[in-house]
Amino acid sequence: MDLFDHQQEALDRMVNRKAYGLFMEQGTGKTRVTIEDAGRLFEQGMITAALIVAPNGVHLNWLPEFEKWLPGKAQVTGWRAGPTKALKKELTDRLAESDQLQVTSMNIEAFVTKSGKEYAAAFLRSHKVMMVVDESSRIKNPKALRTKSINKLGHLAAFRRILTGTPITQSPLDIYAQFQFLGQSLLNQKSFYSFRSRYAVMVTKRFGQMRPFQEVVGFRRMDELKEIIDSNAFRVLKKDCLDLPDKIFTVLPVILGPKQRRVYDELRTKVKIELSAGRVTVAMALTKLLRLQQVVGGHVNTDDGQTIAVPDNTRVKALIDYLEDLPGKIIIWARFVPEIEEILRAIKDRKTVAYYGAVSKDDRLEALRLFQEDPETTVFVGNAKTGGIGLNLTAASTVIYYSNDFSLETRLQSEDRAHRIGTKNNVTYVDMKALDTVDEKIVTALRDKKGLADALTGDESFDWL
Repeated sequence: MDLFDHQQEALDRMVNRKAYGLFMEQGTGKTRVTIEDAGRLFEQGMITAALIVAPNGVHLNWLPEFEKWLPGKAQVTGWRAGPTKALKKELTDRLAESDQLQVTSMNIEAFVTKSGKEYAAAFLRSHKVMMVVDESSRIKNPKALRTKSINKLGHLAAFRRILTGTPITQSPLDIYAQFQFLGQSLLNQKSFYSFRSRYAVMVTKRFGQMRPFQEVVGFRRMDELKEIIDSNAFRVLKKDCLDLPDKIFTVLPVILGPKQRRVYDELRTKVKIELSAGRVTVAMALTKLLRLQQVVGGHVNTDDGQTIAVPDNTRVKALIDYLEDLPGKIIIWARFVPEIEEILRAIKDRKTVAYYGAVSKDDRLEALRLFQEDPETTVFVGNAKTGGIGLNLTAASTVIYYSNDFSLETRLQSEDRAHRIGTKNNVTYVDMKALDTVDEKIVTALRDKKGLADALTGDESFDWL
């Protein structure tokens, strides 16, 4: 598939650039541009490897993308904490010379661990590397250990790229550490403090007997800073990309925590034993899938009707991490009430509205009004079965499926709440998918326009466990 016009422009701007930023809004295809750039540099003999650094889970999304856009040209491996022997061998293999592009993707958190830093350093010293920091706003804090580690190791790379749709999330000072990764000379400032002194207006304050301290009260020379950013990064928003499709689909991978994985695997084994004795009906299969889906979502219902939280639930953590720098208004659909309630607790610092069974009719109407009309209300959390039909939620630019219903009708109806007459933006749909779990079967079926019941009855090769 050919690049979109804005992607080609971004790729062209990176020609002969050792360091560059892609400040492309979510859904505009910066991953594809980066991979095309890596492929071009590899063909030219400028690099032999790529090191991708991204938020946990998201880093694994890069692996199939390399295989898709550079088929037969790349060998890819994703870092995981506590790797198996097989994964350790794969990671070691990526250090060796090869006639293929060697690609390792690592999560940002790995760079505060001894093993992660040591492996990244070995990888960078073994090859001519293009090092990419995806969602680079995660390294905006110059004092953070992960920022210091990533920026220090970045100097070993032959080429450096930063990717984010939101380079500035709190203040213009956010740009400093991200550009430090690209190269200290770009900003022409020796330290964060000299950078702050040049672009921020500071005043000295004192409270009571406390020592005086400096506080930022404004900014200056913003035209100068913008010129520096524009000359070293490409910026594009979805609303400016007239060639983009109306609906953009992506996946947010989730890695189960060790305890959660143990609970899931034990239940999956139990289910297999229970069903091995006789013929499995579709109804039985859906019931078992439901129980497994609950565990993935962080809870389980006991035989006596109690709901128990599953320890080490990483799903809600992955959601919080993903929401951190996400712009615009967001819909989050979740299937189970415990999931909705956990989401609401986790994002209570945002102005959020809820729409599910426990919410009164009057409060639901107010929730719709606020989400559509109030600029400060940015998140709508609901149950797709309850709210997926008939509602107008066109203010949203992102729809996240924290968990999916098994019904294709529910999925299609809920998608159309944000994409209908009155929609002004392209809409990005994000499926949260826990790896090696029932999530993969559910998302695959729905993306293929099948409900789970249809998938189970219509395809004998559908491995639902």
